[in-house]
Amino acid sequence: MTYPLTIPITGSPVSVAGFAKPAVDAITDLDKRVKTLEPGDAIPASNDQPSEVTTSSTGFVANASVCGTGFTAPLSGRVVVMWAAVIRATSGAGFGVCSYELRTGSDVGSGAVVVAPSLDRGCQNSGTSTVASSTFHCVTGLTPGDTYNVQLMYASQTGTTSGFARRRLLIIPIP
Repeated sequence: MTYPLTIPITGSPVSVAGFAKPAVDAITDLDKRVKTLEPGDAIPASNDQPSEVTTSSTGFVANASVCGTGFTAPLSGRVVVMWAAVIRATSGAGFGVCSYELRTGSDVGSGAVVVAPSLDRGCQNSGTSTVASSTFHCVTGLTPGDTYNVQLMYASQTGTTSGFARRRLLIIPIP
């Protein structure tokens, strides 16, 4: 069955006459998403946590003092995640690394993992000297209008406890 129906999409009427009902439903859903997101609506999101957190975990973990934020994906489905931390080994002489985790939904730390933390996508420091480190990563393929959350995650080399202070996180929508 087809439906002769006209749906206005961002102010321009588009005819969907002759399309099957699933296609009409998909267009209607897309129209609702687009109407909630205008190009000027994509705003950066950020979080800043000055306190130091520590971990001796060799796998990535969050911390009770969460540095994270929720955001809405822009029309492009692309964002730049930028983060920074002052990193030092508080015991041992190995490295500490700060990466991020991106999940679905607006509740920080909840939802399905979209981007997992990684040693290859992290800022790090080896040894006991204190170093301010920062990096960024471009994320693509997000669903426009959907909410996501990002939080910083931390790991240390075996035998090392690392400290992470002055943690900063910034999400920049790409038009």
